[in-house]
Amino acid sequence: MKTNLDLAHLLIRKAESDLAAVHRTITSEGPYDTGLFHCQQAVEKYLKALLAVHNINYPKIHDVTVLAELGEPFCPALSSLSFSLAEFNPFAVTIRYDDLDLDHEHSLPLLQEMLEKADQVRTIILNVLPEEIRPLTYK
Repeated sequence: MKTNLDLAHLLIRKAESDLAAVHRTITSEGPYDTGLFHCQQAVEKYLKALLAVHNINYPKIHDVTVLAELGEPFCPALSSLSFSLAEFNPFAVTIRYDDLDLDHEHSLPLLQEMLEKADQVRTIILNVLPEEIRPLTYK
């Protein structure tokens, strides 16, 4: 039977895969909206991994602000980010099914900004997770 640590490890691997997809998208000719979706997905999965490690049955939602509130007791640095995690929420569903008025010229800089923010979330969460589930590329 899989443990919560196994689940957290899987979520970390999937989040790392999402970020790898973002890096591939950035180096492409676009479109870049899919990269924004993967940024949101990575943040969501890192947060869910944090919760799984601490045996918290997280809700099956995409709202990273709710997940972060649940995770703050285990990772207080989440509350000191210089940006709001709510910035990721439109990229979970809205960007996939609706128009966020992102033109090609402005979507690449936005993707680069959101990747930087996702990397910050990644760093602070991985810092508090058990070493055995951290990715090999994490120092």
